[in-house]
Parts: sequence; structure tokens; C-alpha cells
Amino acid sequence: MTVVSLSSTLSAQASSTLQAITSASASSSPAQTLASSTPGAAKVVQVASAKFQQWQKEAETGDVSSQCKLAICYDTGNGIGQNFQEAIKWYRLAADKGSTIAQNMLAICYRDGKGVQKDHHEAVNLFREAAQKGNRVAQFNLALSYHNGQGVQKDLHEALQWYTKSAALRYPCSQYILGLCYHKGIGVTKDATLAVKWYKLAALQGDMRAQNNLAVCYHNGDGVGKDLATAAVWCKKAANAGNVQAKHNLSIFYKEAANAKKNSKGKQRATQVSRQSKSNQVRFTRCPTIDFQGAAIRVCELTQVLFEQLVQVFALIGNGLFACKRISILWSSCRHTPLSQPISYV
Repeated sequence: MTVVSLSSTLSAQASSTLQAITSASASSSPAQTLASSTPGAAKVVQVASAKFQQWQKEAETGDVSSQCKLAICYDTGNGIGQNFQEAIKWYRLAADKGSTIAQNMLAICYRDGKGVQKDHHEAVNLFREAAQKGNRVAQFNLALSYHNGQGVQKDLHEALQWYTKSAALRYPCSQYILGLCYHKGIGVTKDATLAVKWYKLAALQGDMRAQNNLAVCYHNGDGVGKDLATAAVWCKKAANAGNVQAKHNLSIFYKEAANAKKNSKGKQRATQVSRQSKSNQVRFTRCPTIDFQGAAIRVCELTQVLFEQLVQVFALIGNGLFACKRISILWSSCRHTPLSQPISYV
């Protein structure tokens, strides 16, 4: 069973495929784009209904921030009916005053043809103006333009420079795309370690595509030490966020875990059977090694002891015979010698 290596696998024509991969990021809603480029800007849409009248009054007095917020309301239809022409009007006013948020949003309108006729060249000019001022979303969009050759000559080297600048400013989409580029060797030498680095940075910020790809890297030990537990954690995060590929991969992870557990039990049973069969086998006792030299010495020692004991026995027997002979002689002399005087009583 094979885990899909990437949530959006790149084909041989990597740049055209990458365009499809990033289309969702590039065409993010104005509210999402604003939230990514300006801290706290996500609250703009949330409070649009209550603040719309106030922002409109402030925008009419020339307040750039309110002009951007008002344009967002018209663009997204929050707090007021959706009206692209009104959105373009307020984006342009704020962009002319140097707002990088408005410049990036107006560029997206030109690129996608929202409220104006499509004009990729004008979009690139606006993206570049905002990107050069440090807007990380505009830097990402400019990188996409170079990568896909929209409104500018295709240039992967230039695209990577802008991706890197945007990623350094912690824009997750750029971090994810850089991870893909290093993983597949798009415009750069393949480097799985750097791919994992950028995937992780994007994943930590909630990019579900990066979370899935990071999970696969941990699963396969690609650019990082193999760690199935960590792989499952990241894959689950991406699946919970709605990533379809992550859901597929997670199901494979669970099947692999179940099979591994089953195989582990099978191995334990096989080990037990093997041990039991070994214990039932007929065993032959090895004949101990005989120390012939030591045995000979021991025999000699025992023989000497036995000889000494025999000598003692024979000595005792000899002494006994000699004693018997003396007794016999004495006895004989007593029998043949008469008493010189009889016994008398007083």
C-alpha cells in the first residue's frame, strides 16, 4: 500500500501544474488576502455590518484605511450588497495614496477581471509596486506571475526570489510553494531537507496542503527521520481541515497501523511456537571431556597408598606369626619340665 507522495503531485510540466495548485491561493477572497497581509484585518469582515456607515464617512474624508475597508465590504458583499465597481473605485483611491493592501487587491481585480477588464500587465505593475514596499501577499502574487508567465515573461529564478522574500515574511502560501519547489526541483536543485523546512513552517501556520505533505515526508523518511506517529499527527490535522488527499492518506495510515499490529501479534505467536517446539526436541547429552593425564596421576597416587597399606598389613601378619612361634616354644617347655618341689601347706 502506497501513500500518495504529495497532495498535489507535480507533472513533468511543473509550472503549469503549479499554476493549478496555487490558483486557490492566488484567487483567495479579498477578506482572506487582507487578513494575510495586515495583522488583525480579519476583523474587518466580522464587524463590517456595524462599522460600514462609519467607514463610509471616514473614507469620504480621505482616510486611506477606511477606504480599503469600504472597498473590501463592496468586494465581498459584507455589510452591503456586493458591488465590484464600487470596490474598484475605493481600491483605486487608496492605492493612489500608497496603500499596499489596496494595490494588491486592485491588482487581483485586474488579473481576474473583477469590475474591470482583465489586464495582466497592469496587475503585474500593481503587484510589483506593493511587493517592493514589503507586502508579502503582493510578493507571492508577483512570484506567481513570473512562475506562470502572466503579464510578464516567465522566469522561475525571479519567481523563486519573490517566493523566498514572501516566505521570509511568514506568508504560508509562499512557504508551501517553496517546499514544493525544493521537493520536486522546480527552478532549484532538489533538497528534501529544505522542502521539509518550508512545509513545516507553513504547516505550523495551518496550511493544510503543507500539513499533508509534511506528514508524507515523515511517513516515508523523506528529508527527515521516519516517524510514523508524527506523520499521523500532521495528516490528521490536514484531514480535519478538509484536505481530501490527507483524508485518503490518513485511511492508509490507519490500515498500515492495523496491519503492523496484526503482524506483531503473528510474530509473537510464531516466537512462542518456536520456543515450545525447541523445548520438545530430543536433546543429546554431550560426553564430558576426559583428562587422561590427570586420571593416570590419580591412579598412581591410589596405587601407592594401597601398596603402603599392604606393607603395613604384611608387617602385622609377620609380627603375629613370630609371636605365635614364641608362644608355642614356651608352651612346649612348660609341658616337659617337672616341678622341683611339691606344693605344701603351712
